[in-house]
Amino acid sequence: MVDFFDRLPEYSNTLYLHKKMKTNEENSLEALQLVVPVFQAMTEWSFQAIHDALLHLAEAQGLKNGRIMWPVRVAVSGKATTPAARWSCATSWARRRPCAGSSRASGS
Repeated sequence: MVDFFDRLPEYSNTLYLHKKMKTNEENSLEALQLVVPVFQAMTEWSFQAIHDALLHLAEAQGLKNGRIMWPVRVAVSGKATTPAARWSCATSWARRRPCAGSSRASGS
C-alpha cells in the first residue's frame, strides 16, 4: 500500500480520471503545474502545512478541493487509493524528495 516511499511506481495517466472529483488528464496536469511552485516555496513539510497550502491554492484558483487534492494524491503515490494517513505519507515523502515528481507534472 505504501510501496511508493522508495520508488514511485509506473502508472497510467488514467488514474487522474475521477468522476466525483471532476478531474481528467488535462485539468490534473494544470493542477500539478499550479502545485509545483507552491511546494517549492514551502519550508515546513508538516501535515497541516501541506494541507493548508493545497486548500489555499484551490480556493485562490476558484477550484473545489478535489481538483487539486486528487492529482496530488496520484502524483505522490502513483495509486488511486492510499492509506488513510495519505497526507502523512506525503509529508514523509516530500521531506526526502521535495518536488521530485515535478518533471512528470510538467508533462516531461
